[in-house]
Amino acid sequence: MISGITEIADKYDGFIFDVWGVLYNGVSLFDGVIPTLTYLKEQGKEVVLLTNSPRRAYNISNQLEERGLNKDLYKTIISSGELAFKALQARNDDFHTACGTACYYLGPEKFLHALTDSTEITIVDDLHSASFACVSHIEESTGDTAALIELQKQLLDKNIPLLCTNPDLTVRFGDHIKICGGTFAKEYQEMGGNVFFHGKPHRPCYEETQKALGITDKKRILAIGDSIKTDITGAKSYGIDALLNLPGVHWDEFLDTENDNRLCHTKLSAFIQEAAFKPDYIMNGITL
Repeated sequence: MISGITEIADKYDGFIFDVWGVLYNGVSLFDGVIPTLTYLKEQGKEVVLLTNSPRRAYNISNQLEERGLNKDLYKTIISSGELAFKALQARNDDFHTACGTACYYLGPEKFLHALTDSTEITIVDDLHSASFACVSHIEESTGDTAALIELQKQLLDKNIPLLCTNPDLTVRFGDHIKICGGTFAKEYQEMGGNVFFHGKPHRPCYEETQKALGITDKKRILAIGDSIKTDITGAKSYGIDALLNLPGVHWDEFLDTENDNRLCHTKLSAFIQEAAFKPDYIMNGITL
């Protein structure tokens, strides 16, 4: 475990930061974020934010700026929503070409920009009219398991392709863990459904991020995230080093409930040993 980013900064030219669970908890920025990003900028490092948020990049940038994160502290944002938007505009692969333009949408209205910013896409209310479906997030009001399974069966019966604009299985929002669209999409894929995931841990988003960084040597890039299943798995699969930030989606799994909820290193070690892809570094919160 390292105590701060300054211990390893010289080893890398480019840094990929996750947003939720690393920079931001869904309510406010973590304390060490601005000093850390300011330091990296002063050292001439390239920083790109890579997030599985279903929002478009400009939505996220504005949201972070409202919380105090200036846009000049990072090069760009690559989000699942932005990647989906661009893919639906380009239609240069078989999946997105086959999607058509009539979308049955599962998720909050606030995450619709990846679809509605395109004049080609029409949101439909019933599956009979849909040429494809999109899931961004599972709202609490639609979180009934039986109803969701029935919807998956209907999608499968009609052979409707599903676009997932948030591959995260869960996310920490404040002090709560919420289910993401990735859970629904993964289950649909396991049922035999045709699914395309935009975001981590899938390779295309890392290819886009490396292009944005402008760094050809993967050994000079470090990815920082809070999820073993998306951030760490995605980075290591792509061939870049990874840092696991503890106060994120897995945080509750590391706590000693019998000792004032302090960090339990035994639980942390067991968690890392069980992981298929292991981080190169661990840090207890973003700090210098």
